[in-house]
Amino acid sequence: MRESRMNPFNWFGASRQAPATDTQAQTNPLIPQRRGGAFRRPEVGYMGQPLDQVTTLAIEQVSDGAIVRVEGIAQRADAYDIRLVPVPTERAGELHFALQGQFPELTSSSIRLPRPVVVATHLGEQELAGVRLIRVSAARNARESRR
Repeated sequence: MRESRMNPFNWFGASRQAPATDTQAQTNPLIPQRRGGAFRRPEVGYMGQPLDQVTTLAIEQVSDGAIVRVEGIAQRADAYDIRLVPVPTERAGELHFALQGQFPELTSSSIRLPRPVVVATHLGEQELAGVRLIRVSAARNARESRR
């Protein structure tokens, strides 16, 4: 019974060495591949709007780069999916971000009080190479930090 095909341990047989393929070099094995399906919704880009203000910008050094932590104020209490969206710039040595969030449709039950928000992003050493200024902008103001 041990050597028969009915034993589940014998279904695939022993492993053997095979030549490497180039497809692994092109894809990151840590990022799952998206699968299509009949019930899958099409991907929609991020539809964020600028938040009201940036109140604090802190850049904290970590072993493999830095963490950019931003505190801000959203116009309404129902803001969600807050992000630091990279903004292209032609200035060398600068990184620009926009503090953005998404809002549901405005209804009569929407709470219109401002709300504090906190968001952070990690920047690796390669992204920080040669960067002398990091700027985060919102609808009414911007904050920047220099090295």
